[in-house]
Amino acid sequence: MAFSGKATYDNFALIGEDVSAQVELLGPYETPFLSLLTAGGPATSTYHQWTEELLGPDTIVATGAIDSATAATGITITGATGLTMQVGMLLQLEQSKPGVGNEIVQITSVAGASSILFSRGINGVYSSLAAGGTLTVLGPAALEGADVSTDVTRKTTRVTNVTQIFKKDIIVSGTDLAVGYAPSQGDMFTHQAGQRLREVMRDLEKTIIRGAVVNSIASGTVYRSMAGLESRLTTINSTIVTASFTANPVLYINNVWQEAWNAGARDIDCILVGPTWKRSISATNASVLAVPQGDTSVIRQVETFRGDFGNARVVLSPYAPASGFYLISTARVVPVPLQGRSFQTIRVGATGDSQKGMVLGEYTVEIRQPQAMAQGHV
Repeated sequence: MAFSGKATYDNFALIGEDVSAQVELLGPYETPFLSLLTAGGPATSTYHQWTEELLGPDTIVATGAIDSATAATGITITGATGLTMQVGMLLQLEQSKPGVGNEIVQITSVAGASSILFSRGINGVYSSLAAGGTLTVLGPAALEGADVSTDVTRKTTRVTNVTQIFKKDIIVSGTDLAVGYAPSQGDMFTHQAGQRLREVMRDLEKTIIRGAVVNSIASGTVYRSMAGLESRLTTINSTIVTASFTANPVLYINNVWQEAWNAGARDIDCILVGPTWKRSISATNASVLAVPQGDTSVIRQVETFRGDFGNARVVLSPYAPASGFYLISTARVVPVPLQGRSFQTIRVGATGDSQKGMVLGEYTVEIRQPQAMAQGHV
């Protein structure tokens, strides 16, 4: 369902004029990325919180080298995932040697969150691994009749963002209200409210993409702002030379996508891209022009990217960086309004010979498991 500005449940009784219908109508044209998202919530605090938890890892990374010795070996690992390991679990040194080329080891002790000890050569092969090398977690090998001894679940974590107020003021003089305008424009206050709504919708999409927390606690003199994709997608964050991307955009998208895939992402469904790199992506279709007989148009546009790690819609947003792209799961980017503060038009008491009001909304965004989404940029 297209984004309407509302939460999944929200009460518009006794508040400003509900403009969700206009938001939903304008979305595909004004805010192409926002229109793909579904609002959640609503938030009940300006300091919005949600919880996340992760499955056990498919791979672990050794911080130091593993030599080819046959004796039991202790290693330190990144990501503090040691406590998800258990005695008896089998790991394989990842060296791209199929068959019997990769050594399989077995955990004999878990010393801590970043330290494990294992016995070597379970499959009769002894090899080595450079520092920063990967071990694939094959799975547990439990003893028959073994008791429950170790909790290996990954703990739930609390994640936060803050709400940001999107507000556009309107002041229309009494004369302006009295003057007759073209029928398509109608009442001047209503017309201006519609224009301001278009602006705040654009502002929300920009902020979801590029926003950053400047202040988390506001006051009468301190402005509160929320974090967006650009500031949250830091784990997979690739710097790419524009000329290199232009020469082979498929290569770079696949490279970054593989990192997200390795991190567990199986639901990437959107490549959010700016205009310069959108043209580069569409240029991959330059040598393949499918034009039916009698059709005088030429189509040189890529709307769907089908890569090795999944399929995704290519979405051009005028508010994304010109030379940049984001690999997004739209199900994990959730705009959330503060309760009763979805986009609305509010008329305030007149002072003097004018009608005053505002278009107002207060939102944050949940960016869930950002370590399994990605961005590429110059």
